[in-house]
Amino acid sequence: MASKRSFLILCILCMLPVSCMLKKDCVSNESSVLSAVDQISRQNETIEKLIYENNQLRESRNRCRDLLAREKGARPQPADEPDKSDAVSKIEKLKRQNKELEEIREGLTSKINSLKFEIKKRDSIIAIQEGVIQLLDDTKKTIETSLKEQIAKKLFEIEATQNQVKMVFRDTILFRPGSLDINERGKQFLLKIAASVKAKKGQHIRVEGHSDKTPARSYATNWELSADRALAVVRFLHEVAGCDPSTLSAVVYGSSRPLATNDTEEGRRQNRRIELVIHYPKPIE
Repeated sequence: MASKRSFLILCILCMLPVSCMLKKDCVSNESSVLSAVDQISRQNETIEKLIYENNQLRESRNRCRDLLAREKGARPQPADEPDKSDAVSKIEKLKRQNKELEEIREGLTSKINSLKFEIKKRDSIIAIQEGVIQLLDDTKKTIETSLKEQIAKKLFEIEATQNQVKMVFRDTILFRPGSLDINERGKQFLLKIAASVKAKKGQHIRVEGHSDKTPARSYATNWELSADRALAVVRFLHEVAGCDPSTLSAVVYGSSRPLATNDTEEGRRQNRRIELVIHYPKPIE
């Protein structure tokens, strides 16, 4: 029995996802599957026990039938009545056991089919996630290749997670000081990034505007300043770089998400930034 249970667990686990990076949210699902496997194993033990009892009862039933057949032509004896009653009782018990066994089999079949469906669905989702990660990694490598010198000079930072590629630009890298006009260096950055994204179907760019806590000149608050700069980048990506406007969006955070303290000049420089996030808004086909 232990070997059968181990074999069943091994078979189902072999169908489970194998990439840990892609399946953080699948740990609890594996636990659910293992729990179901344990339950199935226990139910299999019950089935085998019932099968054994079924065989015993079948033998008893056959003996009872033989007894009844032999007594058909003989005069009934009072002493035989308990045997007949016992035979009928055992036959009825056998019918109940057979019915219970069939119900258990049907329940197990339903659970196994449900588990197979869930595993297949999860495998499909993981395959899609793997495809997304691969495409984003390709985009990251393309950008790193086209902007190798700029990355080496630490003019901007690029990082990738399992579902997005993020680039961080300090405000002076893209904009003239105190201006909403994108400088020539910033335009070259954005053109190369846009080319990499347009080469991959379905990728979107989210432009996020950030600021420090220093009051902005000519603006009511830093929200307006970071919003205008994020929108300036979005307009450039659409109007100049040729990105589909449906793949572009702007998000404004103002000073609410600092990278460093606003108590030092260096910290404030880090917080004044534009972040470009390349991502897939929905699963790819």
